[in-house]
Amino acid sequence: MKIIKAVLLFIMIVGLSYAEFPAPEKLIIYRDTALLVCKFSPDLTEEKSVDINLPLYTDLRNLKMSVDKNCQIGQIKEGDIDSQIKDKIKKLEDQIRFFKDQIKTVEKEISLLEKLDINKTGIKSLDLFSERYFKKLQEKRTAQQFIAQLKDQIEKLRKRAGRHFVIDLSCKDITRPVINITIQPPVKALQKYTIYGDTENNVIKITNRIFVRQDTGFDLKGIELVYYSYRKTPSISPPKTGFIPFVEKKGLKKIEREYVETTSKAYFSVKNVDLQDGKENLITLSSVSYPAEFSVFIDGDRTVTPFLKATFKTDRFYPSSYRADFYIDGVYIGSDRFKPLLQDVENSLFFGEDIFINVSKEKIKDFTEKSIFGTKKTTKEWRYQIKNNHKKGIKITVVDKIPVSTSEKTQIKPFSSIKWKKIKPDGTIVWEFFLSPSQEKIFSFGYIITEK
Repeated sequence: MKIIKAVLLFIMIVGLSYAEFPAPEKLIIYRDTALLVCKFSPDLTEEKSVDINLPLYTDLRNLKMSVDKNCQIGQIKEGDIDSQIKDKIKKLEDQIRFFKDQIKTVEKEISLLEKLDINKTGIKSLDLFSERYFKKLQEKRTAQQFIAQLKDQIEKLRKRAGRHFVIDLSCKDITRPVINITIQPPVKALQKYTIYGDTENNVIKITNRIFVRQDTGFDLKGIELVYYSYRKTPSISPPKTGFIPFVEKKGLKKIEREYVETTSKAYFSVKNVDLQDGKENLITLSSVSYPAEFSVFIDGDRTVTPFLKATFKTDRFYPSSYRADFYIDGVYIGSDRFKPLLQDVENSLFFGEDIFINVSKEKIKDFTEKSIFGTKKTTKEWRYQIKNNHKKGIKITVVDKIPVSTSEKTQIKPFSSIKWKKIKPDGTIVWEFFLSPSQEKIFSFGYIITEK
């Protein structure tokens, strides 16, 4: 009977309501911290001090408050927890003590059963002994489970009750001032890009998302989420705004997404966001498509593997990320680090090996000869064979390298059977050409080293 009463009391306490908190309006996330902006409008008709409950994790040293310009905050001090909350916690703690006493009693009974000699006790049935023994073990486990649940409820009560603060206010001709409160909540965020390449329509689509987990103790509903992809530093100029179209689904709140730039920073804002407490929430910050030129890049100096490359310009800055998923024509090809993309300049992304391009590189000459005058001449030559097996034509870029002379006595002269686009000071040679479907390009290149 005692156990039944305890369980009923436990269920009754779980259903009790909690005190209200200031209304959350905005969650600002940086790489190194997060800020939760709340708003509170108390009635000062009769009193000059305001009682307010803030989350349990609130640190008064990091607490930021601002109030209407005709008001002034004189003092902020921590008050006592609400008496009703205290009573609820006390009742739960009483239940924990009850179950702990039950466990002690059961453990004594288990110990006695373990010490019994069945042959001397008159218990003739082993089944009867086993039934009693395992019944006591089950009672102990049940009591331990109730203790764990009761402790969890106490933690939730304390978390949702938060900390009680008293704010002394002095206002001029204002009876309902607006107090803006900024606290640092327990929030974790993980940014991730999804990059879609569409070679049929020559388009790159970049979707920027974040995984957010917030453990404030309550759901955040209808708030504005602001995400900075770098550490918290102050802005130095008013924002310049560019809007990204939002997608609205019937029956759901309108989600508004906005990309904002300042002189030195950029951030994403998403309005009307719901974030569940203690759970992972996936938020899409932006999803934008850009015209792109697809080509094949071959670095013959390191590998002859042909890589599909997209070249394009963006209308905004995309910060780097260690997490990006890449898709080409709807097929997932892998994950890689995402390097930053700069605004209004030519950017490029790779989409793995292009299996429809066959490439081979073969060394066809490597010999050294000496003249009677002591001059040594070394010739090295390679042959490339590249075939396009795509159903459409594609641009090919081949990069290779020759050594660079470090002495006046050594002269290096490159040669090629086709014209190169450029030779860089570090010895990098670049060729560019276009291959039609089924077309094959064969060319040779090399260099001659003359040493005096």
